[in-house]
Amino acid sequence: MPPSTFQVHLDNLIAVWMKNRSSLTALLPKGASLSIDYLPEPYYGDMDNSSIVIINMNPGVGLCCQCWHRQNDSGTEVNEAKVKKYSGYAKPFHYLDSPYPFEGTYAAAWWKPRSAWMNRILSNLHIQTDARPFAIELSPFHSPRFGIKDLAGHVIDLKRHGIDIVSCIEHAVLHSQAQLGLAVGKKIYDALTDKRIGYTPISHWPPFVGSPGSLPQRKYALIEKNGVKILCTWAPGSNNAPSSTFSGEEAAILSSIMNSKVTP
Repeated sequence: MPPSTFQVHLDNLIAVWMKNRSSLTALLPKGASLSIDYLPEPYYGDMDNSSIVIINMNPGVGLCCQCWHRQNDSGTEVNEAKVKKYSGYAKPFHYLDSPYPFEGTYAAAWWKPRSAWMNRILSNLHIQTDARPFAIELSPFHSPRFGIKDLAGHVIDLKRHGIDIVSCIEHAVLHSQAQLGLAVGKKIYDALTDKRIGYTPISHWPPFVGSPGSLPQRKYALIEKNGVKILCTWAPGSNNAPSSTFSGEEAAILSSIMNSKVTP
């Protein structure tokens, strides 16, 4: 799916949602605690020109400023997406602005440690740029808790509805300056390496120990499909981006990736 088609299709879906929030019900997996009450957030940034790509599970809990009922309230995220279409709202990636220009300060704060991690990765890759990252969600719907039992199946089902997330990831990575995707969370790793999606693990690094008594062991794995590489990381009981405690280990990992000396 060309990126322009991906964007237009989502613009149209979200515009219909603005008129009738129940219009997206068919896209929700059965039994999952996902919501159609809040602005779907499928992606942020410019998929044709980014510094690096980061993949998330879903946008998390919906906030008041994203609520369907507030789409006509100026200064809210949902109103901005209505006025400018979703693509116009999402492309600048305002969550990385300081200060954040809308009401959703909680979500903006959530992005700060991820932004710091991406900047550290870019530094290790010797990339200096003014371009912003591109972020994409495997599920665009908010949830009070992540209740999708079959995340890979949900991604495949979204494709049947014209939302080809995997092709978008591949396009964005290949058009990024880093030529690399990032992902935090074992569930993302499991979904992408599911045979229905088809990424293959090509290297992994043993668990690294964080600060004694404070940080859990963290694993890293590099996966690949069609020349698209994604560095995944996870730690037990955490969905946080790696702290600077792991900067030395990450520098060594990225050096091996850059030099194509990863081991199967």
